[in-house]
Amino acid sequence: MGRITLTKFNFNSLVTGKRTRIDKIQPAGSLWARKQADGAILFYWLYNADGKNGWALVGQYDSSAPPRSIEPTERGTYSLNAAIRKAETLASEHKASLANQGGGHVEITQKRITERKQREQAAFEKQNQTFEKLFLLYADTLTNKKTRDDALGTYRKHLETQHPKLLKTTVSDIDAYAWADIFRGIATEAPRSADKLRSFVMAAYNKAYNAPFDPSIPLEFKQFKIEINPVARTKPAKGTGNADKDPFSLADMRIYWQLIKDVEGIKGAALRIHLLTGGLRPLQLIRLRAEHISDNYFTLYDLKGTRDQPQPYSTPTSSRVKKDLDILKQHNIGGYLFSTTHGQTVIWQKTLLKWAQQIVGQKIERFTLKRVRSGVETFLSSRGISQEIRGRLQSHGVSGIQNKHYNAYDYLKEKTHALRILEDAITQQDKTVIKLIA
Repeated sequence: MGRITLTKFNFNSLVTGKRTRIDKIQPAGSLWARKQADGAILFYWLYNADGKNGWALVGQYDSSAPPRSIEPTERGTYSLNAAIRKAETLASEHKASLANQGGGHVEITQKRITERKQREQAAFEKQNQTFEKLFLLYADTLTNKKTRDDALGTYRKHLETQHPKLLKTTVSDIDAYAWADIFRGIATEAPRSADKLRSFVMAAYNKAYNAPFDPSIPLEFKQFKIEINPVARTKPAKGTGNADKDPFSLADMRIYWQLIKDVEGIKGAALRIHLLTGGLRPLQLIRLRAEHISDNYFTLYDLKGTRDQPQPYSTPTSSRVKKDLDILKQHNIGGYLFSTTHGQTVIWQKTLLKWAQQIVGQKIERFTLKRVRSGVETFLSSRGISQEIRGRLQSHGVSGIQNKHYNAYDYLKEKTHALRILEDAITQQDKTVIKLIA
């Protein structure tokens, strides 16, 4: 390989279709040339392994290449001296392989072909392991339409429009620091939105992480080869997980009851049902359908979080609540009960709050339905209702393997007891006199 003398050869002497020897190659073999029918000239290196000759293509001759060049041109063609240098390299690798009990040039060539295919396969897989593909695949597994729409809406708003390059990035190349920066950027303006996105992204990663071990997860998730969930290292936005520190007092709830107890029509019935059933989540309550009502209870479906299937839970109905349910039924025959379109569509969550605010006005400071909900739980806690029953009544804090797979008890008896205590207190069955704020 140290050759510096310029080798010359008369290429015009080549006969079409016949190989012609040019020179000996160190440390093994020789260089040959063959003229093709189209006039192109190809260089070959002749070598020997186990007593058998083999031909290795070196490359195409380029008459315009600088004669003293020892590297291929930009087009990948060769001068004569560049072809000799390439053949010398092949010969050295061949001899070294044989000396180490290897298969020589054939083995080396096969190994390089295998490595190239592996690189091409890895590159192809990386193109199909983007976060975009992971998240959309995850969204497709969400059988609950509302949860799926929520996941896709959050994705499009905060990632598709704000971080398009990240969507095309291989999932395994996105670390916890990148996700933390994204969540932090959203949290400065909308901490709850940041936490919602974090929840969906973590769930998508978990699908891929658990895919190799969980037969219930579609096989396609294995392709992402997730060995760690980077989102697990991030933290929720500060304060978004804290409990409401401004719950209604019993006095507030009694004032609220006095304001809504005689309101006619859908508005009054809807607000009274919300209060007397324990301050249920408005988003779930307003989706109540006529067919979900039984004699002494109705069934709602918990849609929050990233669960694939909504979790049903039952709420007891007192005589007062039944009367208000009848009012809703009169206005909406079949379909959704909380509706102003005769059951065809549900009212908006904000509509329920707007109705309450119109009725309350300035008579209760800082009024929100959330304060009603937290006030109910605070009151029930003060009356000795356990955390588990409060959680089951308001549909929160119920999780774990035991509850998910084994505990099918509906707790209607305990919920009925809790709601009776609540209704008696709010409707002043204890004879306490409440004055409305002027």
